[in-house]
Amino acid sequence: MKKLHGRIALVTGSSSGIGKGIALHLASLGARVAITSRTLASAERVAEEIVKCGGQAFPCCFDIDNQSTIAPLLALIDERHGGLDILVNNALSRPSIVPMPLQDMAYAQLQAGINANLTNTLELTVRAFPYLKVSKGIVVNIGSAAASRHMLGLPLYSVIKGALGQATMRKDLERKSRPNSWLVSGNIIPSVGWAGQRILPNLPDLWYLIRPPG
Repeated sequence: MKKLHGRIALVTGSSSGIGKGIALHLASLGARVAITSRTLASAERVAEEIVKCGGQAFPCCFDIDNQSTIAPLLALIDERHGGLDILVNNALSRPSIVPMPLQDMAYAQLQAGINANLTNTLELTVRAFPYLKVSKGIVVNIGSAAASRHMLGLPLYSVIKGALGQATMRKDLERKSRPNSWLVSGNIIPSVGWAGQRILPNLPDLWYLIRPPG
């Protein structure tokens, strides 16, 4: 039996790149993976690819820019598959992250980037918590080296990833001191040059991060 047999995984932004690589790897470990994209057709293509390789996956619509898509996504997964074991927060709204110095951004530009990529990511995690609490599941947040390094033209991206990293560490400390309060594993920080399809095989300790209870 494969390591994640019977587990339900949700990978946001999994129709391409890093998210697709994670989804393919989780499926290869036996998880049933919810593939999400803004368009159902894009999610369907990846789900079909996984099924053709002998894995289990199903397509879902989800837009990280739109908070109203969170509840329907979780309800659909619970209704069809009876819960959730793994949440991978990978989705990123690139159009909302304006490549300019912070001092030159309008309030609306700052608000759009933070709402989509930080607030909505945390909101999804909060709404998924009741399912993860039942399954003793896990949350994996995708971090970035930009959180601790200067990247010319991407200050808002660095701020967002830094804040997400801090939220992860805070909740991990909370989980250790109050075991029933939250279930967050930690950040995965992709290295420069990682290809989405190759990420997980190159991260030998990822299994430790997403191992099921027991």
